[in-house]
Amino acid sequence: MPEWKTSDPIDLIRTDRAHVIEYGFSATELGRVTVAWTASRVCWFALDADRDVKQALAVHWKPLRLERNDQLAAEYATALLENPERFPLLLRGTPWQLQIWQALRTIPAGQTSSYADLAQRAAGNRKAARAAGSAVGANRIAIAVPCHRVLPASGALGGFRWGAPLKRRLLAGELARIGDQRGRAA
Repeated sequence: MPEWKTSDPIDLIRTDRAHVIEYGFSATELGRVTVAWTASRVCWFALDADRDVKQALAVHWKPLRLERNDQLAAEYATALLENPERFPLLLRGTPWQLQIWQALRTIPAGQTSSYADLAQRAAGNRKAARAAGSAVGANRIAIAVPCHRVLPASGALGGFRWGAPLKRRLLAGELARIGDQRGRAA
């Protein structure tokens, strides 16, 4: 596995300067996932293994070449699930999406935010909640850009690309890890 520079800030750029994106599939405790990366940054993490992912990657990262590597994908998937904050990311989106995704990364594990609060955090405008929701839905890097931490203002679980049961499981898992860490520190 390439060495990752954990001190690098999130890389908010619109185009990738790499020539190759490697991708692969892996079985995890959350089910089969898809991971994609460049030489130095994760650029895709989906909590399913869609058969059409190669086409989706090709469209999203055109004109880069894609190379499949399931062995390395398994290593990345394990590491991402253990410590998603450690990885530098390569995000591609509109300026608004990039703002929202950066704001998502500031929501601490075990906590949630409403779409209105996320819009306020990202752009100082609570009324942009629907637009924030659209940007959240366009996120391509689950867990590391924690879209599962955003809930409707009602406090209900709300939607999630990979289903409400998985969203509930992710949130509960974060709370359990925080509890375990506090227990070990005491």
